[in-house]
Amino acid sequence: MGLRAQQVMETGFGWANGVPQFACRWTIKACTPDFRWSTMIFDLLPDRSRVAVYPGSVTTYALLLECAAVEMLVTALETREACAVPALHPRHDRRQLSLRPCALPHEPPWTNPPSDSAPYRGPVELAVDLPNDSGIRVVFRHDRVRALEETLAEIVLASVSEHPRSSTAARRAPRLGLPGVPGRPG
Repeated sequence: MGLRAQQVMETGFGWANGVPQFACRWTIKACTPDFRWSTMIFDLLPDRSRVAVYPGSVTTYALLLECAAVEMLVTALETREACAVPALHPRHDRRQLSLRPCALPHEPPWTNPPSDSAPYRGPVELAVDLPNDSGIRVVFRHDRVRALEETLAEIVLASVSEHPRSSTAARRAPRLGLPGVPGRPG
């Protein structure tokens, strides 16, 4: 990692002496397009207004997102829309984290299901493209899409307060559908 990238990691990503600092951390397993396991790390930074995302658990593709961008990803998953959210990369500055459907053999698609079919969440990918690099794609197969949605929703809730039962979290809870939060049925 170059000096400039290291400085960005120290200041923007909340690192101290080469070690990431965070208020909360989430990890979620997914796979690469060639079906190798890959782990995504989401760190809610101490100021609770930004999230550091490490696709494939490496700093090469690390991105810094505002919490509003995470909310956009949650909404995209709920509505089954593709989206790209603005992000900051330590070396390449402004980038985008893309959420989009992807086609996998022997799996139904994520969008446009037949009208008589049961609700289904087909595979999606989170992708980062960098200049002069093939980028990274982390695929969430149908069984992992729900885990991704729940993880992102928890990040949004954790960003609004240190305690998930705050009044702000309670107002957002019915829309995000998280367990253990006032307003969620069941």
